[in-house]
Amino acid sequence: MSEELNGLQVTILNLENGTKQYDNIKAVRIHSEKYRLLIMKDHAPILGQIKGSIYLLTDDEEIVFKDVHGFFTNIKNNFKFIENDRT
Repeated sequence: MSEELNGLQVTILNLENGTKQYDNIKAVRIHSEKYRLLIMKDHAPILGQIKGSIYLLTDDEEIVFKDVHGFFTNIKNNFKFIENDRT
């Protein structure tokens, strides 16, 4: 059995760095061209496109992905972002 997470499980996928996974993220902030979002544990399912920045907030740090372009989903406390090729 798996241990229950205290926050979100986040997966970031891009061609340059492959897949990175982060556990127990307290919040995901999205700053896109047309909107701003704050996604926290038990947030309603959502999907969308990002052209901007993603901020992953933990108890100790803030992990930043700037100038990203791609698509995301958040379903059952599992946030996934797939980056488009920048070329």
